[in-house]
Amino acid sequence: MRNYGFHNNGINGLRNAGLTRVTATVLGVRNLVETDKGQSVPALFEQEYKDGIITSWANPDALSVGFMTDTAVIDYAPDYDKNLDVFDKTNEWLNSMGAPDVYKPVTLTTVASSSLSTTDKHDDVLVYSSAGSANKDGYSFSITVDEADIGSDVYVYVNFKKGGNATVINNGKTLKFELRSYQIICLGVYEGSPIELTVKYSDNPGSSIFVYGYQLDQAGYAQMVQTFADEQLEVSSYDSTSLSGHIEVKEDGLMFMSIPYAEGWTATVDGKPAEIVSVQDALMGIKLGKGSHDVTIKYTPAGFKEGIMISAVSVFFIALLFIVPAVSEKLKKNKPVLDAAVTAEDVEVQGASIEEVPVSEVMGQDAPAEESSKDIDQADVSEAPSEVVEQNDDAEKPEADND
Repeated sequence: MRNYGFHNNGINGLRNAGLTRVTATVLGVRNLVETDKGQSVPALFEQEYKDGIITSWANPDALSVGFMTDTAVIDYAPDYDKNLDVFDKTNEWLNSMGAPDVYKPVTLTTVASSSLSTTDKHDDVLVYSSAGSANKDGYSFSITVDEADIGSDVYVYVNFKKGGNATVINNGKTLKFELRSYQIICLGVYEGSPIELTVKYSDNPGSSIFVYGYQLDQAGYAQMVQTFADEQLEVSSYDSTSLSGHIEVKEDGLMFMSIPYAEGWTATVDGKPAEIVSVQDALMGIKLGKGSHDVTIKYTPAGFKEGIMISAVSVFFIALLFIVPAVSEKLKKNKPVLDAAVTAEDVEVQGASIEEVPVSEVMGQDAPAEESSKDIDQADVSEAPSEVVEQNDDAEKPEADND
């Protein structure tokens, strides 16, 4: 997004530093909130709320998260190395979408400089070079915009890799704020009086600094908003990882979406899978045909499902590492008890196999009724037959003597 005048960290970060009315509208930025000590919001938007140090600003022109554009935007590739003019590249970008130019040049006039020199006096592009070691004021330059269209936003872009500080004097009001690297500087709205800008850096630029001056083309901007707003996605539901909506498409094209492109996004159109295309390796879009469409996009981090499976398997094996030793130890402690239980069970089985035998059957003759009705203890039963036989022998001996 540096091609369009945004400060970024060169990795995958983006801040509002460098935001303009155009980019805020195209990217769907509806509200901006600032604190007294925070990064200043461009002096362009309507204040809708203020409480203490907090101020909220609104952009009534902000477009939906998705709107129809020409498919040519997919193939547009800004040349960052050869074209340093971010306003010109933004015009090209919007042209590829089907919109007109929204920026036009303004003349910049040099006023003063410190440790920086230039041969330019009046132009829409000024070039400054380092004049050697900096004095106590560091490296600075001052310029003015003497003429512009009344009511137009005025911007300056400085192609410098370091941050600094800016002071803007517009219609008697002074605004000071911190600058980030490679960002568009908003000078506010031109009201008929010259606007003055002073930029200071603590670091030596080392190479040439290019300063570009542009203003908003009000007619071109209004046409852009009308073109894109005519076919917008009406969002019906959304959360942190998904979004659904409906759109009426008049002609085949690309639904441009102001959502950062990343692997893990999937889309369905009318319930069927649809391809998500990358726009300048930064944002994304979906090709749609003429007609009425229901669109849903969902985000799942790359490798999320595989990660869930791996985590589940890992938890299972970790649980086994704790459960198996615990069960094994418990079994060892309970083994004597189990052995005793088995022994008792064997005894019960053996006892259950012993039956009560009438004495008469053992002795081979009838026994007195009282004897047959007696219960015999299990412990005595095993010895009963031999005792009974001895008694029978003793009983027969007298009979032999009588004979």
